[in-house]
Amino acid sequence: MGFVKSVNRAFKLVENHFVILNTDVELPPLWLERLIYPILNMPKVASTTPFTNSGTICSFPVFLKDNPLFENLPVEKIDYYFQYVNIDKNIIEIPTGVGFCMGFNKNVADEIGLFDEAFGKGYGEENDWCQRAIKNGYKNVLVTNLFVYHKHGGSFKSVEKQKLMEEHMRIMLSKHPEYNNEVNTFIKNDPAKSLRFLIKIKILSDLYGMPLIFHHNLGGGTDEYFKESLLPTYKTLLVQFFDRKINSYVIEFFYKGIKEENRVKVNAKELIENLENVISFFNIKKIIIKHVYGYPNILGFIEFISNIKKRFKNLEYEFMLHDFLSICPIHNLLDYKGKYCNIPDIDYCKECIINNSLLKELNPYVMEEKNISISEWREIFKKFLINCDRIYCFSNSSKNILKKAYPDIFDEKIIIKPHTVNWVVPINIKKNKERKVINIGVIGNINYSKGITIINELITTIHQKKLPFKIYIFGDIDVRRGISKVKKLVLYGPYNKYDLSLILEKK
Repeated sequence: MGFVKSVNRAFKLVENHFVILNTDVELPPLWLERLIYPILNMPKVASTTPFTNSGTICSFPVFLKDNPLFENLPVEKIDYYFQYVNIDKNIIEIPTGVGFCMGFNKNVADEIGLFDEAFGKGYGEENDWCQRAIKNGYKNVLVTNLFVYHKHGGSFKSVEKQKLMEEHMRIMLSKHPEYNNEVNTFIKNDPAKSLRFLIKIKILSDLYGMPLIFHHNLGGGTDEYFKESLLPTYKTLLVQFFDRKINSYVIEFFYKGIKEENRVKVNAKELIENLENVISFFNIKKIIIKHVYGYPNILGFIEFISNIKKRFKNLEYEFMLHDFLSICPIHNLLDYKGKYCNIPDIDYCKECIINNSLLKELNPYVMEEKNISISEWREIFKKFLINCDRIYCFSNSSKNILKKAYPDIFDEKIIIKPHTVNWVVPINIKKNKERKVINIGVIGNINYSKGITIINELITTIHQKKLPFKIYIFGDIDVRRGISKVKKLVLYGPYNKYDLSLILEKK
C-alpha cells in the first residue's frame, strides 16, 4: 500500500491523539508523555516534534545537519540535559513537523483529514499536513524538553529517497507556494539557537569541566597568551569581557579551541544577578582572572568577584599578573615624572595619582572612575589577591614588584611561569664585511611606556653624528607622541609574527 495509505488506514482505527514513529528511531524514557504534553496542555497545537541528532530544523547540536550522537553519549544521557528546559516557557513554533517522530492532535486530523495520498510511499506528506493545519488556525511546535535518536535513512535507500523528495517537493509547492519562504524565514531566525547553545555548554561542562575566564578584547600580548596558552589547555572555556564598542559585557564559549558563533550580551545588572547562577548551573570549579583592563568600575567588579568566592567553597581563583593594574591604575607604574616608580611609599603614590598627566593617556578607562584613591585601590586588590588560590607571575621581577606592594601575599601561592616564544625561528644572517650600514630592528608596537622617547633620542643622535646605523621599527607607532622622521628610519608597520624571522633575515 505504501507508507501514506498505511498510515491513513491506521488513522481510521485510533480513538485519541497519536504518534507516527519511524523504524530508525531510538527513544528515551518518558518520551511519549513529553511529546503529547503540548497537545493536551496548550491551545491550538496540531503537531509536536522533538529535538534529534538528525532532523533538519530539529537537529542538535548542529542545526540542519545529520549529526552523530553528541560526544558519543547514549540517547538517555543527552535527553537528560534536555529535561532542564521548561517546556511551558520555551514553546517554539515550526513551519512543519518532521516525520521521524511526530505527535498528532486527533481533533485536528478529524477536522482536516490526515495525509494526502498523492505523496505515495512518503516524504512531504507531513509537511503538507502541517501547512494545512496552519491555514486552519493551528500551530506545529518543537518539543524543547525531549531528545530522541534518529538514524536517518533507515526507511528508504538514498537513491530512492532523493527521487521521492524531488517529486514530492513539486507537489508540495503546487499546494503551498509560500512554504519555502516560511521555512527559510525560520532557518534565518533560528529561534532554538540559544537552547541548543546552552544545552551543549551544559553537557560539555559536566563532561570536561569548564573554567570561567575574565578577559579583555583589546588585543596585545595578553590576547596572544590567551590564544596560545589557555585555549589549548582547556577543552571547554567560558570567556567574559567588557566590549567597549557595544558598551556591554559579552560571554563567549570555546570548544576545542574554536569559538562558537553564539555570544551572550548582558549589562552590568544582569551580570551581577546571573553570574552566580551561571557558575552553579555549569558546575564551574575554576575562575581565571586574566585581565580586567577596560572594565567599567574596576574596583566594584573586583569586590563583586571577591564576594562570589565566599559563596562557593570549592571554587578556585587564579590570577594572572600580565601587568600591574592590581597595584596601580597606571598599570605600567610610570609616575607623574614619566619614570618607573619602583613602588614608592603610599604618600608619594597619592601625590602621583593627583598629578599624573599620563593617567588619561595610559589608562583612559580608569578615568571613568570617580575620585580614585590609591589606598582604596590597594586595599580592595589586596583582599582579592590574598583570597586567590594561585597567582601567576611571568618573571621573578614581576613577582618581586607584586610582593613589594603586597608583602602579605604568601610565596607559596605565587607561581613563576615565563612566557614562551616557540614561534621564533633562528635567523641565518651571513656577515658582510663590506656592509657600511648596520641595521637595528625594534620589534613591537611602540608607545611612550614602551620607549618611544628613547628611540627618538637614538634617531636624533644617529642623525646628528652621521653614524652608520639604520633603524627599522616593526610594528605600530603611537602617533600621539610622534617620532623623528629621518632617512635612517624605516617604519615597517604591522607584521605577522610567524613571518618575523624571514622579514628580519631579508632586511
